Amino acid sequence: MHYCDSVDVAKCLCAHGAEVHVKNNDGLTPLQAKENELKELSVDDDDDDSDDESEQNLKELINFLTSFSSSQQMSDD
Repeated sequence: MHYCDSVDVAKCLCAHGAEVHVKNNDGLTPLQAKENELKELSVDDDDDDSDDESEQNLKELINFLTSFSSSQQMSDD
């Protein structure tokens, strides 16, 4: 999930049991890692259209991971 760059792929992975709370070697969940990527992309912003698309994809992915994580936690309770 940490290497996922698409909401569609994330949905597929989650539908097949991918864990969204698993931490990588840096101690980050997929959501935290994507939030860091977005911050780095924003800092390095040089008005490139491909960066705008990447930023939009990351925002969509972060929104999905946030909502999926919340719904998963609620079902665990």
